[in-house]
Amino acid sequence: MSSRAQLPGNLLETLPPEEQKAILDLGIAFRKVGWEERLRRAEARIRDLETRYGCTLTQLEEQGLPPDASPSFHEDYVEWHYWEGVRTEASQMLARFQEIAQIAEAE
Repeated sequence: MSSRAQLPGNLLETLPPEEQKAILDLGIAFRKVGWEERLRRAEARIRDLETRYGCTLTQLEEQGLPPDASPSFHEDYVEWHYWEGVRTEASQMLARFQEIAQIAEAE
C-alpha cells in the first residue's frame, strides 16, 4: 500500500475553493509543527557535537578524522552525518510549506 493518498479523479478539486484552502492551511499547520520539532532536535544535536569536537562537520571532513580517533568518535561522526541530513530535509520541507502557503494565500 502506498503512503501517498490517492484521490479518485482529483476529488479535492470538487470542493469549493474556500474548503480547499482550509484543508491546505490546516494540513500545512499540522505538518509544520512536526518538521519544526525535527529541525530543533537536529540543530540541538549538531550544536552538541560541534561543541564537543570544536568544529563543524564540514571542518572535520576537511581535516579528516584523527588517526587515533576512538570508537565513540567514529560513532559520533556517523550520527553527525545523520543529524545533518535531518536538518537539511527538515529545512527543505519547511521551505516547501512556506512556498505552498504563499501561493495559496495569493490565490
